[in-house]
Order: sequence, then structure tokens, then C-alpha cells
Amino acid sequence: MKNKIINLCIIIVLISLTMVFMNYPFNITKSKFWIMIMLILFEIIIVILVSCKKKKKKKVDKKILEKQNNILIISNTITLLIVILGISYLVNIFKEINTAKKSYPSGIMGVTVEFAELQRQIIVPTYTINNGSAWSELYRFKNPKDEKILKEELLAILNDETYYEKIETQEKGTFYYNSSYDYTIIGYDITKGLIFNGFNLVLCDGYCTD
Repeated sequence: MKNKIINLCIIIVLISLTMVFMNYPFNITKSKFWIMIMLILFEIIIVILVSCKKKKKKKVDKKILEKQNNILIISNTITLLIVILGISYLVNIFKEINTAKKSYPSGIMGVTVEFAELQRQIIVPTYTINNGSAWSELYRFKNPKDEKILKEELLAILNDETYYEKIETQEKGTFYYNSSYDYTIIGYDITKGLIFNGFNLVLCDGYCTD
């Protein structure tokens, strides 16, 4: 019982150190999260194997102990190979995903959102999905396109006078006004993800210049 408690404490410490070292990557859409999970599993397996080795040392003779050591070496090697193959497999998947992101055709589409108690349409790059809102002014969107391509397309739309009037200000930067639905985009940013990248838009009701 005492050994089990000690092993549990060791596992908890190792998991905590791993999470701290990797800066708590709890977003399951990012590769860093899955690398952390594999490291944690590897640590748990090592602790269990070492614990089993210590228990058996007291009960077996040298010949049996040598066999067990050989088995332990083989099992550790197999575990390490599995981890390496798993990481390699994930890396290949990420490469395929990144390649696919660059193949989506360009274009525009309208996404309807509820803003200021009205249905407003926001002009965005094709394949955009509404990902919810916050604070009644921040709207989140996700898109499978490459991060760089997505940013280029979004900026092209915002700077196209067909959809938005560009408002230059000295203190607040650049705003984008949509006269058809009477709202202004006063801020935006691009977010990077594993499968879907995304962007956020901050809206202001009416023609906003400050």
C-alpha cells in the first residue's frame, strides 16, 4: 500500500512538471496537447515498470532477475518505439492537414449573426463557420484555410469598398463600415488551430469612428 501511494505521488509530480514545462496546452486541437498526453503516458508506464522491478528483486534469484531485466528492457524499447511512431504519425497528419489548408479556393460568403438585436450579415472568406460570440460585440469564426491565406483573404474583403468603407483614424487605427447593415468592424485578429484556423471580429453598432 505504501509503495502504491509513493508511486501515485511520483506520477502526480511528473504529470505536474510536464504540464508546467509545456505551459498547460489544454487545447485538444493543438499538437502540443497530444505530445503532452503521450509524454504523460510514457512517464506512467516507466513508473509502473520500475515499481514492478523493485518488487520482484526481493523474491527472485539472479537468473530469473536477469530474464525480468531483459523483458523490462524489451518492453521499454517497445514503449519508446510506440511513442516515436505515434509522434511521427501525428507529424505526418499535421503535414497533410497543412497541405490541405492551402488548397481551398478563395471567395466570399455572408455569415448572418445577431448583433444589436438585429440580424446582420458579415462578409467573410468562403468556408467560414460561425463560432459564437462574447460580450455582445466580439464574434468568433473558424475556417479550414491556411492561416496566411485566411489573413490575406480577410484583409482583401475588409479593404474592398464593395463591402466595407475604410475609415482611417489617427488614434484608433482603421475601421471598416458596412452601410448595408449599418455596423462597423473596429478590430480583428487571426487565431491558429490544429485543423481549423480562425479569426475574431469586434463590431460596433452604426458608423463608429472612435
